[in-house]
Amino acid sequence: MYPPLIESDIFVTNVQDKAVILNDLFVKQCSLIDNERQIPDSLPSRTQSKLRRIEIPLEKIVQLINQLDSKKANGCDEISIRMLKLCAHECSIPLKMLYDMSLETGHYPALWKMANVVPIHKKGDCQVKTNYRPISLLPICGKIFKKIIFEEVYKHLVENLIPIHLSGFRPGDYY
Repeated sequence: MYPPLIESDIFVTNVQDKAVILNDLFVKQCSLIDNERQIPDSLPSRTQSKLRRIEIPLEKIVQLINQLDSKKANGCDEISIRMLKLCAHECSIPLKMLYDMSLETGHYPALWKMANVVPIHKKGDCQVKTNYRPISLLPICGKIFKKIIFEEVYKHLVENLIPIHLSGFRPGDYY
């Protein structure tokens, strides 16, 4: 699938060895900085309006599933977009139950945090490891959930916190 890599002037053809080389490269690019800072228990409120509950209609889940690109790769859960689209209405009920439970408990499923990392060639010599970049393929059900949450939080911010003169943060507003 991937051409041989040159590592320390050695021609590496073994698939597992190439995976280790690329993994080591990507890990070095993405290190977490632990500064031991903590999020404060409470933050001052800047508005009277609070986002207390997010309602997720079944129709919204179906709509988002139907908007997905069937040609995109699936994540580590092996649930394909094509399969989801074939049974969007049937899948929306258990997905809504999972999403509602996640919001209620504050627990995001661990599997949705995992990704298949795939090396993608950028440009230049295919045998040089630094000419690859990582792409993370995430589980689609988690991506749908994140999109729903983002849209609701963003809508709340635009309606309640972002002043009208900050039009650069408002979609379609070109003051």
